[in-house]
Amino acid sequence: MQKIILFILTTISIACSSSQSDNVTFDDLVIYAPRAGSSVTAGFTNISNSTGETITIDAITSPQFNIVEIHETIIDNGVAKMLKIEKLIIDNDESVALKPGGKHLMLIDAKKVILEGEEINLIVELSNDQTMNLKTPAVSRFSN
Repeated sequence: MQKIILFILTTISIACSSSQSDNVTFDDLVIYAPRAGSSVTAGFTNISNSTGETITIDAITSPQFNIVEIHETIIDNGVAKMLKIEKLIIDNDESVALKPGGKHLMLIDAKKVILEGEEINLIVELSNDQTMNLKTPAVSRFSN
């Protein structure tokens, strides 16, 4: 009888932990160190949603920058322009690529000089009341 109860409890435990593995992921996060004399830089990542519901990125902040925004580059009459995306919507089981020439992170007004290798922190607020803390080292724009 104890073996049956143990088996049932183990099965329930595994089922519960499997549903908790559904989440939002930021893969291949890259943030460039700002160029010398600049306090603005860009970041790129692939965001995947496996939460079981559509989610929205409501806000992104960083202790190293006064402003973090998601922008999209568009071509308007032959001129490239960046438009701010107020809230990024990601459907369940979908992903959104933030990449050069498309949607991307803009980190604006660095609070101090950011050097290559320095850790950049991002706090991401999602519509499902989840807050994510991301960390990545600033990289050179010229590294491969």
